[in-house]
Amino acid sequence: MLGWLESRDLLASYGIPLAPGVLAADAEAAAAAAVVAGSGAASLSATGPSAAGSRTSGTCAVKLISALHTHKSDEGFVALGLKGGEAVAAACRSMLDRLPADEKFEGFLVQPMIRFDRELILGAHVDPQFGPLVAFGPGGILVELLGGVDFLAVPFSRGQALAFLGRNAAAPLLAAHRGSPAVDIQALASALLAMGALIGENGDRVSSVDINPLVSETESGELFALDFRAEGIRP
Repeated sequence: MLGWLESRDLLASYGIPLAPGVLAADAEAAAAAAVVAGSGAASLSATGPSAAGSRTSGTCAVKLISALHTHKSDEGFVALGLKGGEAVAAACRSMLDRLPADEKFEGFLVQPMIRFDRELILGAHVDPQFGPLVAFGPGGILVELLGGVDFLAVPFSRGQALAFLGRNAAAPLLAAHRGSPAVDIQALASALLAMGALIGENGDRVSSVDINPLVSETESGELFALDFRAEGIRP
């Protein structure tokens, strides 16, 4: 598996919208980053398209980043709604207590809490028979409950991406509902095209990419990748 920073830089280089965040080496550095995260300041985002600003709730989330722990929430390696550096440091130390003393990890990801009401999944992989494919569907726990992930062969046009989105199981989630704006379909199509370009141009070193969830911010409908991972080609 590619490291978090390498995965982030790869996704960002193709213009895939990433949530603001800082990877901190230890609890103290995470606490310092939390002060910025809680304010929603633009400086927290190393590669994101925009500042968190009013999209955030003034609190932050912390995740332990390790290739050995991909189901972080189930394992107690995610803490949400934290206010201030002391709370973040305490959460980090609690996560460390769950790790074996000699287990290495990449760091603590500190992110502002973004308000969202819809979760999607966006990914890609290289299939031995069909070649590079982009995957899309309902995200979060819905991907396990509802299924509905479909695949689009690379390369494809914007028109094909839009038609694909219209027939996907997630299509009803993309429309405006209950006072929330519709997801920006053109931006979502751009994200699919970017993912297609990424896997199409890097299939010799990347076997799969998974963004889950890709969220739609409550007030604007803007897209953010909250969690992601990329798998490298095994030698």
